[in-house]
Amino acid sequence: MFRALVLELMPLLTALFVALRSGAAISSEIALMRIAGEFEDLPSAGIEPFEREFVPRVAAAATSVFALTALACVFLVARSYLLMYGPSPWGFSPFTRTVASVFTPLALGGLGVKCVAFGAVVAVIPISAGLDATRDAKSVPVAVMGGMVRLFFALGLIEILALALKYV
Repeated sequence: MFRALVLELMPLLTALFVALRSGAAISSEIALMRIAGEFEDLPSAGIEPFEREFVPRVAAAATSVFALTALACVFLVARSYLLMYGPSPWGFSPFTRTVASVFTPLALGGLGVKCVAFGAVVAVIPISAGLDATRDAKSVPVAVMGGMVRLFFALGLIEILALALKYV
């Protein structure tokens, strides 16, 4: 139960949190920039739109999902120790042996790959949805909602693929 909570549920929950917090904002911001014609103006000023607008958003989303997952996992491990042994230091040795046997380097590597994949998807899909908006301002909410639906399906697909690779 503890392993599934840390390795399966925490990355998905943090990706959903970041998606809800910034996915719609990224999508609407990109759509509004497209409506304003900012992407056409940037190359004439010698600025590459991909490097300036897209790469930082993808890197920030991947970093935030990874960092929030790591923080949540550390909190869960500390909380489970306190629930099992209380504030006593006497259970630290058997607890660390158990944690080390449960969380192998391969499992932690898979967790890291899943976090980075979740983080990349949390930014890439809203960016593509924002670019799908037309020059009409009424297309922004449609593009944002369509992007969020695609994002949640993609997060579910990544989770299913990770579970299939792990347990099949």
